Amino acid sequence: MSEEPDTAVSSRTERKALEKAKLLQRESERKIFRLVGRVLKKPEAERSEEEAGVLLLHRDTVEELSKRQVRRNVLKRKQEEVFDDAEELKSKVRQLAVAVKQASHLVIYTGAGISTAASIPDYRGPNGVWTQLQKGRTVSSSDLSKAVPTFTHMCIRMLHKEKLVCTSCSPVREYVRLFDVTERTSLHRHTTGRRCSHCGGELRDTIVHFGERGTLEQPLNWKGAAEAAKMADVIVCLGSSLKVLKKYACLWCMNRPASKRPKLYIVNLQWTPKDDLALLKINGKCDDVMSLLMEELNIQIPAYNRADDPIFYLASPLGPEEVKSHSREIIAPPTGLEDRSADPEEQTEVTSVQGGWFGRGYGKGMKKKKKAA
Repeated sequence: MSEEPDTAVSSRTERKALEKAKLLQRESERKIFRLVGRVLKKPEAERSEEEAGVLLLHRDTVEELSKRQVRRNVLKRKQEEVFDDAEELKSKVRQLAVAVKQASHLVIYTGAGISTAASIPDYRGPNGVWTQLQKGRTVSSSDLSKAVPTFTHMCIRMLHKEKLVCTSCSPVREYVRLFDVTERTSLHRHTTGRRCSHCGGELRDTIVHFGERGTLEQPLNWKGAAEAAKMADVIVCLGSSLKVLKKYACLWCMNRPASKRPKLYIVNLQWTPKDDLALLKINGKCDDVMSLLMEELNIQIPAYNRADDPIFYLASPLGPEEVKSHSREIIAPPTGLEDRSADPEEQTEVTSVQGGWFGRGYGKGMKKKKKAA
């Protein structure tokens, strides 16, 4: 009985001694890494005999630091923007034009890069949101009410109008507002404070807030997107890093042999994880590439005209109880459309908005699907 306390004390002493030894070992390793790192930064010709000896003595550390430097260099190269010269760009776009003309089912995946021309920052570009945060810089907010569709947006609209891109996406019910509905929403919080006039359910924004990833219940119109991808024989990716889209295997038909997958064309200034699978990688700005492509396809692209923007007659008017539910600026319709946007009879012509690649909303463990706003 008398030996039990001594045994317990001895065990605690041994654990503390072991923990202390581990701490000392880690500190010693850190010192060695710092020392070797300082030596490696020097040009080989400027290293003393003692420093050369340090490198010989700690070869494992030298190898590990060299591997880390290689990884940093690779990451840096992936983040760099690469531009094709004018002739190469034209040549690549001609190849893309042939693919678009010959495609039976063309699908376009877009990313934040198609909106940078409208002064809306992307995520991983030189001035992207992620890039700025990684550098410890603050991210300025963009006034989306001042933004208008870019040339690339208008090109995609015309390709759709000319029936050169997939039109099989099924419509979904949405409430379209003429102001930024994210005033009260934020990371992991998507309710707008307004309710559905039909069922009374909470309305939610249809975006994936910055910082949300991995646990989306399901993108809006996922079935339509997956079916379009399944039918596609050509896929064009515009201004997307594909860091997120790459995770959805069905969008790339990865269950098929490589020869039977859709032909992939990527337009992006930076490296993407799908570059090796692409038939052609075009290093150019989306607007520049689409301008050349429309010339090759002989399609005239009209300038954006707010009077033709369907958002004004698709918009859902606010109910009397909702009028003071926001303080964000309202996008005013052009003269002559004010009455049309509030006319219920006009709105019955268009039952809903065509679904697109939008997030339905974020919710950890969320089981029930909620109506979107």
